[in-house]
Amino acid sequence: MRGTNARSVVTALIAPLALVLTLGGCAPDPSTDDPTSGPTSSETPTDAGSPSTADDSPASPSATPPPDDDPTSTVTPPADEEADEPGTEWQPPADPAAEGPTAAPDLPEVQGTLDMPIELPTDVVVSLADISTTTVEAETPGEYAGAAVVVTVHVLNDSTQAQDVGSAVVSLGADGGEVGVPTWSAPYSPLEGEVAAGETAEGTYVFMLDPANGRSVTVRVNYSAGEPLAVFAGQTS
Repeated sequence: MRGTNARSVVTALIAPLALVLTLGGCAPDPSTDDPTSGPTSSETPTDAGSPSTADDSPASPSATPPPDDDPTSTVTPPADEEADEPGTEWQPPADPAAEGPTAAPDLPEVQGTLDMPIELPTDVVVSLADISTTTVEAETPGEYAGAAVVVTVHVLNDSTQAQDVGSAVVSLGADGGEVGVPTWSAPYSPLEGEVAAGETAEGTYVFMLDPANGRSVTVRVNYSAGEPLAVFAGQTS
């Protein structure tokens, strides 16, 4: 009876041990079945299925655009392009005369009477071919009507080159400081174009002056801008 009981006890102890050993032999290898474990092979996994890294891949939407594309970005100009500092005051030159003339120089004048030619230093001879009084009628809006002095200017070019008379200016002043008012009423016909060497040209100018008869007048003729003036003085008939 004792031997039988001893064998029963041993058998009862062996059975659980055998079960443990059996279950232990059936457990999976964690190195092969664990999805989180890395490959045990020495070979590097093929990356054929990895995304392409070529240059034509789209940029990440979170990429920061270049400064030129940002409408709110500001560009700091170079130092030499920055505006002058506020508070800078203009300083006059040390020598104002060195900055150039402030007014046109006076042109030389050659004086004579109404009935004599005046030879200028430029070899141009200016004379008054006729000076008379008349009464003009207003023909178009803006024209004057009334007494006037008509002056016909004659220009002889004694120089060796053509002379431009398109910018000629003729004016008339009278006694008492009165000024003849230029008008375009007939027979107004000014000097134009150029006068060739050895040639002549004429222009007629009309000045409103009331009264016009028996007045002491001075006629100034500048046949070309910047050239000497011929100044005629006398009395109208």
